[in-house]
Amino acid sequence: MTRYHYTAIGPNGQKKQGTLDAAGRSAAARQLAAAGERVLTLRNAGKRNWFKPETSMELSQDEAGRFALELAGLLAAGAPLVQSLNILAEGDGARARLANDLARTIDHGRQLSDGLATHGGGAGLLVPFAEAGQAGAGLDAMLERGGTFLRSRATALQKIQNALAYPLFILGLAVIAMTVITLFVAPALAPSFEGTRDGALILFLAAIGEAVADHYRLVLVGLALFVLASFATLRAKPVQKQIGRLLLRVPLIGPLKRDLDAGQALSVLAALLQTGRSLESALYLSGDSSGSSTKDAFERIALRLRDGVPLARAFSSEPHLPLEVKRLAALGERSSALPKAMQQASDLCLERAMRRLEQISSSLGPALVILLGVSVSLLMLNVLGSLASIGGESL
Repeated sequence: MTRYHYTAIGPNGQKKQGTLDAAGRSAAARQLAAAGERVLTLRNAGKRNWFKPETSMELSQDEAGRFALELAGLLAAGAPLVQSLNILAEGDGARARLANDLARTIDHGRQLSDGLATHGGGAGLLVPFAEAGQAGAGLDAMLERGGTFLRSRATALQKIQNALAYPLFILGLAVIAMTVITLFVAPALAPSFEGTRDGALILFLAAIGEAVADHYRLVLVGLALFVLASFATLRAKPVQKQIGRLLLRVPLIGPLKRDLDAGQALSVLAALLQTGRSLESALYLSGDSSGSSTKDAFERIALRLRDGVPLARAFSSEPHLPLEVKRLAALGERSSALPKAMQQASDLCLERAMRRLEQISSSLGPALVILLGVSVSLLMLNVLGSLASIGGESL
């Protein structure tokens, strides 16, 4: 028997976590399904090997979107579901492994949504679309909608990464330049300034460079331990939640993070509501796709709705949600078009976040270039001025 950690949505729509013992992953998923639990994540609780990562069935959102669109195309062409999955299972890669696993799931008498629910990543986000298709909305049409939705989200995330690439590149160049000056340039120039009152900056950098060179093994070990400790600490959920709260208070970063988190969660919420998912369950599921503040806000909204609080008041009570979200939630409640209202709110938040991100990245890159140039210029002026003073004294 193997012990598994799981995260699931219970029959009452509430999220829960726990452990169970089962003969395998599929058996654990069946055990949870029999208890009325909808699996969100399911993983082996045994000790992981840090040097040989476990084989993962998880797909990125872009890969899951491609998988859904390919499967939808085969189904629209008239191919049966199992045959379509067997076609996609040919070859290697995560998508082929997922298709093979889903084909075995269906052969065992279970549905496509049950197989998708046992996988994390982007595949898990396809569950409500598959369920809506199985309920009569058309599996090919719903998978196409889900695939388009996931690929659009992946495209938005790629835009964010591209916007941050240039500032990070400049920052990396600055770190490399200062490292080279400290380890090589300053120690080479330091003998020229010994016994004088000039070149204090060069002597200071040279002392640091020589200390690093003399104890480089200790420095490397300390750096490696720092990276590992930081990695382990940042993976802790309480630390991530606290960092998220701190970022929300930063003048420029806070509004950007709030819009990004809300935009992603609202986009998922709108898609889930369009598939017929209940609002309470959709709030719990969509909250998992966002930051901790938005996730907590959605969970509190779900609890208020369960207590009978009107939807508009439940949304308006959350201070961390943008004002447009609260207004559109009230409008969606009055017009009975909540999915469309939530999608409009998502579009507004994401568009504003992208504008802010482009403004920050467009100004941050040149600012870093100027800062790097000024720093190097001041250092060179200090060196040249010190050398000139020494030359003057020698004359």
